[in-house]
Amino acid sequence: MVQVDCAAVGRAANERPTYVRYLEGLRGCAAFYVVLYHVIDHTERNKSGVAFAKLLPFHGSWLLFGHASVGIFIVISGYVLTLPVVTRGSLAGGAMGFFRRRSRRLLPAYYAALALSLPFFVLNRDFAGQSTSPAEVAGQLAAHAVLLQDLSERFIYAFNGPLWSISVECQIYLAFVVLLLPLRARFGLLAMIAVGFAIGFVPTVLNALHPRGPHDALDDACLWYLGLFALGSGAAALAHEPSTRYAWLRDRMPWTALTVICAAVYLALELPRTNEPPARQYLPDVALGLAVASGFLMLARQKRLGVPSIPMRVLESKPCMALGGFSYSLYLTHEPMLRAAGSAVSRTALPDAAVLATMYALVLPALLFVAYAFSLMFERPFMGPRPHRASASHRRVSLTHTESVAIASPQAPAAEHVAGSAFQ
Repeated sequence: MVQVDCAAVGRAANERPTYVRYLEGLRGCAAFYVVLYHVIDHTERNKSGVAFAKLLPFHGSWLLFGHASVGIFIVISGYVLTLPVVTRGSLAGGAMGFFRRRSRRLLPAYYAALALSLPFFVLNRDFAGQSTSPAEVAGQLAAHAVLLQDLSERFIYAFNGPLWSISVECQIYLAFVVLLLPLRARFGLLAMIAVGFAIGFVPTVLNALHPRGPHDALDDACLWYLGLFALGSGAAALAHEPSTRYAWLRDRMPWTALTVICAAVYLALELPRTNEPPARQYLPDVALGLAVASGFLMLARQKRLGVPSIPMRVLESKPCMALGGFSYSLYLTHEPMLRAAGSAVSRTALPDAAVLATMYALVLPALLFVAYAFSLMFERPFMGPRPHRASASHRRVSLTHTESVAIASPQAPAAEHVAGSAFQ
């Protein structure tokens, strides 16, 4: 039994952590899942008529949900970027301070990935039998440099597919500061979430009324992610708001049951649409966002009460946390190299099973190694210090034989700088 410092326990009750370990583990798992999904996707594209997924356990049915990972990233982003606002009561440094921190955290690695993608863009077009003009390269680089590639069908996936979601994320940041935070402060969480979805679905509604209009190109950008971001933001406020106005929702709602129900609705909506483009997956995305936000509230309650949780133990395990540490770099760098490797391996005389084994046994570890090295050069130097597992900011004080409380330091780095965006 350890001597309890009652003053420290009292301070802990009024403090909230700004670094959530299981969210970092979830981000790592989601990024790794995207890579696994793209291994199959690019291998099958390069060897048409061969269903490589059927060579995997359960015929690869567990690899049908690559698009879902992006939705998970967005909800995580809304959650972790709202945590500092909830704990401090305002946006630290104001709007300009927020944008400076986000730019420092995201852009160095993003532009480095853009440079890394250039030779693979030319190589992959050559594999596809397409010539590459200087004008095409300049156009792709310009659109990506100003983070507007998601607004054009020509640019959104051509250069480095996953980068479109970074563009969407940065546009959401602007709406977060200018629109969502003021709405939350003035009208509450429901208004913030409702307006987020209302704005995000404007292109979809216009396209339904007037197909193939100028707004049609915005469909693939999935602007309804603004609503998913708002769901994550609302979940952070519900879970960590110091005041008692959300206490009933936080403590009484059956968040575990809601998570299971929303996840089941997501699967029911998504399974018939797994082969459809992202522009047709808005309903599954909404159900997914509700499931993820409810899951975060479930985990936050379990963490607060000290209830053992298998999902939390898995997400906070060393492998998941290790992946989370360089998940942003993995997400940024894997696709151009994977596309080139898939083209090269598929052109060999190897049997289909050997092609797939080569992709997973040789190419996948190489991608992980490159992403980790990339993170050391272009990501870690621009990150704030991460909390250490045994640091004073996460000391555990024994209260009884069955209860303990985490002592969170008010000087802990802001979540937006440490855990950062959902993509890193």
